[in-house]
Amino acid sequence: MVAFLSTPEEGALIAAERLRCAIEAMVVRDGHGERIPVTASIGLSVARPDDTLVNLVARADGAMYESKSGGRNRVTSSHDFRGEKAAKRSSQGAVGEGGGGPRDT
Repeated sequence: MVAFLSTPEEGALIAAERLRCAIEAMVVRDGHGERIPVTASIGLSVARPDDTLVNLVARADGAMYESKSGGRNRVTSSHDFRGEKAAKRSSQGAVGEGGGGPRDT
């Protein structure tokens, strides 16, 4: 999880895309020297004045899952889909953290 303080959504989207590109450009090799492609699906949400941390993270988590279902290796803002529904569902239980990983699983 990455938090940008005092950064508007446009700036956060630029930073998230730069992070995604840097992860994609990494060279990771297995024990046999074979290259393992690594990508990241990133979800982004902007804090609202009346937000709780749970709702903010839930929207970002929903956007991350939207990135994964939309083809992976991309950045999705909670504004790009109806992140509010994801936040309501996730706020009723534990909120997970999202992000990339080996092979963007």
